Amino acid sequence: MALAISGVNTGIIRHENNFAALALKIKHPKNKQSLLFFPLVPLKDFLLALEHRLALQGRSAGEAKEQQRKAIEAASKKMHKHIPPFEESEMQPADVGLRVDKVTLLENKGTDLIFAFQQHNGSTVEVAVNEHQIELLVTAMIHAINNAGLRDIALSLSSLLDFLPLFDVEFKEGGNIEYDSYQQEVWKQTLFSQHQALVYCYTDENGEKQYSGTVIKTRNPANSEEMASISRRVLDYSHRLNKLKGKPCQVSVRTLASGVRGALTLEQSMRGLHLVQQHMQQESAKQ
Repeated sequence: MALAISGVNTGIIRHENNFAALALKIKHPKNKQSLLFFPLVPLKDFLLALEHRLALQGRSAGEAKEQQRKAIEAASKKMHKHIPPFEESEMQPADVGLRVDKVTLLENKGTDLIFAFQQHNGSTVEVAVNEHQIELLVTAMIHAINNAGLRDIALSLSSLLDFLPLFDVEFKEGGNIEYDSYQQEVWKQTLFSQHQALVYCYTDENGEKQYSGTVIKTRNPANSEEMASISRRVLDYSHRLNKLKGKPCQVSVRTLASGVRGALTLEQSMRGLHLVQQHMQQESAKQ
């Protein structure tokens, strides 16, 4: 059975002055406690699910929004009364067995998000995060990172929470392609409903037009400001597309599927990217 949260405390574990993990100490009812150490990737996955629910909450309006705000304030006030202190022996040295190797969102319905945190020692801790606790939990984690002077880490994490990369592509001569694929767990894919194909056109050092592309899942429509921002940030994530950072690019975005809970196949994604790339070539030829 998943453990409820009464209060939390956060800290940073360093290795040679670099970020190693975020320490999350949770106080549960009946004086139970959990201590979890999140390296960067599991921390990103945890925040991915929390940010998704915060985005849903942000759609509330009118009286519902006011009631929601009061509930969040009440939950935060209650949690502040139950902050578990860190013991020096818990942090120095940090027990590698308590490192979270994998995060799984088991349930994302109703008022609670149920997480399974698989630790390095082989144990799994299941925790129920009430939706009204999310704002304080996220704030506490981000503040811990910022207060440790690791603002770049916080900015990097926040830039990866509103999209999920699936495929990256480089278009080669003769219609050939090279691609990378990302194996995304089902629970992550269900957080987003829009499959978007993005194709980048740029001019190489020989003056020739070249094309690269990516397929992602997001909740943002193709012509939105948010999608324009993602089209820039995705370059930071992709090893294949990172070379385009700072280069003048024309970007074309097309929705491949909307409302699809699972992932598109490789064939569907490649076909969609190819159609966008062909259209860009045709438009370029007319100029």
